[in-house]
Order: sequence, then structure tokens, then C-alpha cells
Amino acid sequence: MGSMSQEEMDALMNSMSGGGDDGDGGNDGSDGGGGYMPNEAELGILGEIYNISMGAAATAVSTLLSMKVDITAPTVEIVDGNNLIYQPFEPAVGVEIKYIQGIEGVNVFILSQLDVMKIFDIMIGGTGIVDESAEFNDLHMSAIGEVMNQMMGQSSMSLANFLNTQIDISTPTTYKIEGDYNPAREGLQGKIIATRFKFIVGDIINSEMLTTCTMQFAESMIEMAKRAFGTSDGAGNAQAQKIIAAEVTPEPEPEFAPPPQPQPQASAQPVQPQQPQYQPQAPAPVQQYQPPPQQPVNMQPAVFQDFGAPAGFTDADAENNVKIRSVPVDVTVEIGKTKKVVSEILEFGKGSVIELDRQTADLVDIFVNGVLFARGTVVVVEENFAVKIAEIL
Repeated sequence: MGSMSQEEMDALMNSMSGGGDDGDGGNDGSDGGGGYMPNEAELGILGEIYNISMGAAATAVSTLLSMKVDITAPTVEIVDGNNLIYQPFEPAVGVEIKYIQGIEGVNVFILSQLDVMKIFDIMIGGTGIVDESAEFNDLHMSAIGEVMNQMMGQSSMSLANFLNTQIDISTPTTYKIEGDYNPAREGLQGKIIATRFKFIVGDIINSEMLTTCTMQFAESMIEMAKRAFGTSDGAGNAQAQKIIAAEVTPEPEPEFAPPPQPQPQASAQPVQPQQPQYQPQAPAPVQQYQPPPQQPVNMQPAVFQDFGAPAGFTDADAENNVKIRSVPVDVTVEIGKTKKVVSEILEFGKGSVIELDRQTADLVDIFVNGVLFARGTVVVVEENFAVKIAEIL
């Protein structure tokens, strides 16, 4: 269950490049019936979209784990879904994110089960060092579902700002990837987009994460990004290349021309150096420093106000103070709310979904005896939900 070796990473890259048969990563103009095939500039746009959105996701996970998290260096490839190499991650976890507003499509993330176990251990206050032979159970699945919910909630908000549109996602669906798992059942037939990220959590995790999407989903994001960049179909690709280069390419180091070499003298006669002529000067007189006269300083001992018990504060008052501190109060957490008319309420039944007025990445409200006291994020502790306070109001 360890991190991928260099050989396994090379094998993954070779597979994502189409097995080396055609040398262009499978970009042969066929996508399994969809018709759309992004060019190199459009793949660069897609990589920059992922770079921006997953940077926001890393910030959300860093806040959740109280640890530095980096999700960087996206590598975007066109691959055949039936030949997708996921075995180096096994035993792995698949997390399906469905976009339900703004963009229509599905992202499938694949992570190592060992990385998920380490994340869960950090969430419950551990060090992230786990027994690799331990059982991967439902608590781990619930934990990665919550982590991906926080990640993709923040990612969708960043992506919405980037693309200038409203984006909403569904609750993540998690499943195990091991043994006889078949990627085709997740809608990965034909040509798809596979993107690898470097996934680093403190000094505990130094691994990779893989995400896939369909050509239609990639096309919709690329076209929305082009509109946000102000490009069109005609000159869009050339303009997109300039935009991507400005976003991700550092400025080159300035080049300095070498100093001119002295030209050789045509004459063979030696040149006698000229001795400088100068007249000695008398040294300037030195001015003696005279310190300013010191003013007398009036020093007195500092006098501080007495902040002891106020007048009239008795032992009975102290006892009452202790009693007041022991009074129980109700602490409630509100994840969101909404308003419905009576006719809508009457239609509720088992399985009905009630949409709330809050994004998945938003902080929840914490009330003490009905008074808004703080805000925080929802976490999982063993089998119970809990709230991690982010701010006191």
C-alpha cells in the first residue's frame, strides 16, 4: 500500500500516452463517438483550469487537517478509458463528483487507500502514521467522502469565479477500486481525459491523485474558459496559448552581454605608464564634538490601578459565580435552512431531497441557547459528526 515507485509512475505515463503505438497520446481524432478532440492549446487551458481549482481544494484540505497540503503539477493526457491504468493506486478509492449546475458532467477521482487511511488518522488527531495491514473500513470511506466534499466545494467556488458562472456539485459518491474493478462501468468508455496531480500532505503523504472526465465535460469547461478569456473559435487557440503561457510560464532571466574585449595595439612599441601628478594638501582641522547639555529628569515610581475584587464582592458572590458557570446550555449546529410552501411540504416523502441555502464549502453556524456564537466545519470523529470551530463571533 506504499506510494508508487518510479517504475510504476513511468508505466502509468507510458499507458496514458497510448502505449507508445502512435506517439501522440492517443490523439488520433477519434473519441469513441463524441467527435470532439482537444488540441494541445486546449489541453493547456484544461490543465490551467485544474491547476486553479485544485489549488483552492488544497487550501480547503489544509484548513481541515491543520497541515500544509499541496496539489500541484497537473499532467493532462488523452487516453482510452478501457485501457486506463489505475492498478498502481490499488487498493484504491474512487470518488465520483457530479456537476449539477453551470457545468454538466462527472469527475472521477482515484486515490490510494493508504493515503485515505493516513488522512483519516490526521482528522481524528493522529500523526498520520498507520498500520498498512489494517482493514480499510466504512469510517475511512466516510472520511474521504467528507474530505472530497470540502475539497470540491471550495474548488467549484474557485472555478465559478474563474469561469464567471454559478457552479454546484452533488454529494460525492465513494467506492472501492480493487480486484475485478472495471473502469468501464463508471462511464469511462472511449477517449477520455486523465489528469494526474502531485498530492503532498505535510511530511506524511507524498503521492499522486488521478482524475478522469469525458470529452464532453472537458469541451464544456474549455469553451467556458475561452469565453472568460475573451477568445473566439477563430483565433481562440492562438490567444489561449498566450494566456496559458502568461499564467504558468515564468519570465526568462535577463541576458547580460559580455564586456567588450580590448583591441590589440598595432604598434609593437612599449607604452610607458604615466605617473599621476598631484600636490599634497594640508589636512582639514578636526572639529571637537561637544555633547548637548543634559536636562534634569524628574523620575517617580509608577503607580498602577488596583484591579482586585470590586467593592462589596463577597465570598457568596464568588460561590454564585461558580454556580453560574455550571449551568447547562444547549449547543446546536445549523448546516443551512430553506423555505417551502405548504403544498411542497405535503409532497415530502421518504427519499425526498431538501436543498438548503448553503454551499458545501461554507462554514456552519454554531448556536448557544439560540444565540449565534461561532462558525466551523463539519468533521467525522469515529462514528459521529462533529464541528471544528473556525471562528468565534
